[in-house]
Amino acid sequence: MRRPDLEFVQFEVFEVSPQNTAVMTTEGKLLCSYPGPAIQVPVDISMDECFLQELSSFLVQMDVDILDSTPTTTKAGSAVREVRDTVHPRYISGLLVGILRGFGQPAKVDRITKRIGDEVLWDDALKPWRRSPLWLVLRVTLQSSLRVDGLYKPFILFFHAHLLRKCMVRKFPSELLHVMRVKMTRRISKLGPAVSQQIYEFVHETALDTEALLSNRWSAFQAIGSSVPTFELKTLDFAPDTHLSLDSSYDYLTKMLDSVSHAHSRGSFNPSESRLYPIDDFSQFSNGQLAAAISNGQHVAIADFEISVERYLESWVQASMNNKSALDVIASCIEQYYDGAKELYGANPEDNSIMILTIMDLWVALDRLAIQQCPLLGDYSPEIPSTFLHDLLLHRSSAIHRALLIEEYLCRRHEGTHQSTSIFSNNVDESCFAVKFFQTSDDLERLHDEIYEYAQRERKKKRIELVSLKEQSKSLLLQASRLSHERAKNYYYRDEHDTDTCRKCQLECEAESLTIHVRAARRTVTAYGRIVRV
Repeated sequence: MRRPDLEFVQFEVFEVSPQNTAVMTTEGKLLCSYPGPAIQVPVDISMDECFLQELSSFLVQMDVDILDSTPTTTKAGSAVREVRDTVHPRYISGLLVGILRGFGQPAKVDRITKRIGDEVLWDDALKPWRRSPLWLVLRVTLQSSLRVDGLYKPFILFFHAHLLRKCMVRKFPSELLHVMRVKMTRRISKLGPAVSQQIYEFVHETALDTEALLSNRWSAFQAIGSSVPTFELKTLDFAPDTHLSLDSSYDYLTKMLDSVSHAHSRGSFNPSESRLYPIDDFSQFSNGQLAAAISNGQHVAIADFEISVERYLESWVQASMNNKSALDVIASCIEQYYDGAKELYGANPEDNSIMILTIMDLWVALDRLAIQQCPLLGDYSPEIPSTFLHDLLLHRSSAIHRALLIEEYLCRRHEGTHQSTSIFSNNVDESCFAVKFFQTSDDLERLHDEIYEYAQRERKKKRIELVSLKEQSKSLLLQASRLSHERAKNYYYRDEHDTDTCRKCQLECEAESLTIHVRAARRTVTAYGRIVRV
């Protein structure tokens, strides 16, 4: 329960212990949103004594009553309560929320999503081991309360450092202190400059004190282990102490020694595929060469290409800024790499994150080369959000640094955008990319003039052809008007009109058959190395 303002009291409901089925059937971690239903009740109702008494009675009774929301199992032919599973929360998330909604209204809340690493561990025990729901309640409450000011993550970092100091005083084992320090330093590295100076100094001092304590413990352990023990050799009896009896193991050892096969011959390892690393010239990947290497050795070829992109792409782009064929090289690399990597990585989120990061590195190179050849592209949005890479699962610091550079490049591209119209827009206006590119291209304007002049010449020819055909039609019809239809004797010696032999009909048919065809697009004009039909 929280009071966001003076008018309402807000009730927020969420589940902290999912059922065993949800935890055990989910691969990886559960994605849960908090809170669930949220209801706002006016202050005058929520502060009423009768309302509070009934609400408290309902919550207390729901905590002790055994209802149909409790899971059951069958034992000895009868249904009994399943104490090893969690209770379904529908009487709170459904019934109580429905009752509160009758007094108030649904609240608009900003929900948070967490990846819950819950476990259901059971081995010869009454109940399975589950992660403590209280810690989740505390974290959700803190994050939802401190979210506006952005204090949740700095507070958790401070809490971890404070807890580590308490554990050092309580003389916790060295391995636990080491793990706690690693988790604390990982949090401060993820927050980066968002941490205030006071918290940073506190965490830094805690890490140094932990390192000093662990170093002192290790030095003390080494000192103890390096001391020479005192042997009393006179008390030893070497003859019986060194006698090893394996009476029950003779048959087993004989069987193992006899089973050793000497028929297998060892051969030298000669890998068939050739390595792509190190290759710093990306033109060697184009024209299907990368795809061919992937088909010969999928894992090795893709790994080599990803290393080449990480280490040599930047230097190759700098050297290829004035090379017009570099665009085709990068585009070919993207297509070949994606076709091979998507089949290899499948649905693995970590591998797919590396694939997306590699493709984005190539896209940045492609965008830089394209803007170098066509500066007008820089005035339009890249159409990729600057937060595109936030959902990737990257573990190596070098990969995180590459993602940071890509995000900074996308931010610069968005800041340098001067046109609100999308580059992919089909609306033909002054802000359209096609119109602006045409206005800045002398070659396209010259091509337009050639097309227009050619069309005018063809139109003039068609007009002359039309006039000629009209004159020819008039002449044929005039000749036909001066003639009479011819008649001839048929098989029964009767006079009849024969259209096949009648000259008048032949001239009229010839005049009607005169046609003029629409001008066909048969001319080709070369522009930018491509054939344009006009």
